[in-house]
Amino acid sequence: MSVKNLSLKIWLEITLTCFVLQSAVMAQCDSGYVDINGNCYWEQDIQFLNDLIANSNLNIGPLDLGTQTWTNGRLTYFYTVDSDLIGEVPVSIGNLNELTYFYSYGNKFTG
Repeated sequence: MSVKNLSLKIWLEITLTCFVLQSAVMAQCDSGYVDINGNCYWEQDIQFLNDLIANSNLNIGPLDLGTQTWTNGRLTYFYTVDSDLIGEVPVSIGNLNELTYFYSYGNKFTG
C-alpha cells in the first residue's frame, strides 16, 4: 500500500471516529423536548423557567434558576429562595404537570 493510500485511509478512519463520537455526544430529543447541553428537557417546562427569568429581568439560563430536579427530561422539583423573582407567576406554570414540589420564598410575586 502506498503512503498516499495509507494516509487517506488513516484520515478517513479519524474522520469517521470523530463523527461517531460527536453523534454520541449530541442528544437526539423526541418531539416536545429541547436539547440543552446534550440533554433533553420538556420544552414547556423550560418555557416556564424562561418566563420567570424574563418577568424578573434576570440574565441567567433556565437551568441556573434555583435548585431543580429533572426526571426523564421533566421538571419534578423546583426550589427557589431569594432568587430575585418579581412580577406575576407565569401562566405557563399550568403546563408543569410532572412538578411534585415547588417552593418559592423571599421572591416578590404579584397577581
